[in-house]
Amino acid sequence: MTTRPTFREGAPELLHRPTSANKQRDLYGVHRISQKRLLSLARQIAEHEKTVLCSVKQCRFLTTGQIQRLHFTDSNTQSARIRAANRMLSRLRDAGLLTCLPRRIGGVRAGSSAAIWKLTTAGHKFLCLSLPQYCPRRSYDPTTNFLRHSLAVAELYVRLKTDKTLTLQEIQFEPDCWRDKLKPDLYAVTISNKYAYHWFFEIDRDTEAPVRIISKCRRYADYYRSGAEQKLRGVFPLVVWLVPDEKRKTSLEQHIKSEMGGFGKLFNVRIFDEQLNFTA
Repeated sequence: MTTRPTFREGAPELLHRPTSANKQRDLYGVHRISQKRLLSLARQIAEHEKTVLCSVKQCRFLTTGQIQRLHFTDSNTQSARIRAANRMLSRLRDAGLLTCLPRRIGGVRAGSSAAIWKLTTAGHKFLCLSLPQYCPRRSYDPTTNFLRHSLAVAELYVRLKTDKTLTLQEIQFEPDCWRDKLKPDLYAVTISNKYAYHWFFEIDRDTEAPVRIISKCRRYADYYRSGAEQKLRGVFPLVVWLVPDEKRKTSLEQHIKSEMGGFGKLFNVRIFDEQLNFTA
């Protein structure tokens, strides 16, 4: 795939000139770019690059591999696709709109193919200028647990978006997916074989006691009884708990069966690392 140039022809100096963003940054990747510079970038950044920035904005954090799977699929080889993604990400970083989180050996940020990207404060402001529906948000350095959770949600989104057996009709990230007294990690509507499937997804990393999971399940049951979602959507979504392994899956299934009674039909427990089926 031929990647569109980052900047319009006629302004090549912007590709090489050190920007004020590169000079004014703190340890957390907070870039400070003037309003004039942001307006200039808004005219120069290609649409494909804006799409990448929007994906990072939606997910909060994305790895290079996830960005490649979402936006760089035309090249013949995986290595070529990764190189194309890296070239664009480097340009957006040099423009002060993206930053790569520091690597931590042995942690979630380790690995040469798992660079993690987020918008800088300037990146948020840029999207707000270019796409008014986006509101600026300050960049910050996440905790390891929050980062792991966010990347798991991002991975779920990437799988839904790239699954060739379905069409992703609607996606809601936090906080847009929240309901009254409910805070699912993701809400989605998928189309497969002419049927629409509605989903509430909960990422479970085996860090909470089953009693807390059941407490959340009871809140879903209360929301189901309220009829609010059915009135809004016509159906109540299947609540899917995505767990790390078979042991956790068995444990949650047993607790849901013993504690939730007839409301157990609202829930499904699946192993996240398996090939997920989004049609049942």
